Amino acid sequence: MKSHLDNLPEPRAIGFSANRRLLEVETISQDCSLAEEVFEKVTRAQIVDGKRVSSLRFDDYYRVIGLLQTLCGFLLLPNGFSNSSMRKWMPRILGVPVEQYSSERMTYDLRRL
Repeated sequence: MKSHLDNLPEPRAIGFSANRRLLEVETISQDCSLAEEVFEKVTRAQIVDGKRVSSLRFDDYYRVIGLLQTLCGFLLLPNGFSNSSMRKWMPRILGVPVEQYSSERMTYDLRRL
């Protein structure tokens, strides 16, 4: 590509093409809201394998965030995680005594996911 003025349309076309692709990517990455169906599915109870599973209520914000934060901490472990291993971390994240967070509570929270 030469740098003379009569060659201006060529770099201009390249610039517009790159700008158009960048705007497409930015538009896609900014469209991160939940669709209404997904929002309803997450916030309502469901039947999974014949058993009722409670929903993730948004008034339990700190518990849901704590659960997701704990799961992220165990994400890369080669042997995975167990209810008891997660239960050691959840009370710390929630700021409650260990005695107040039972294994039943951990099971309930995990099933809600």
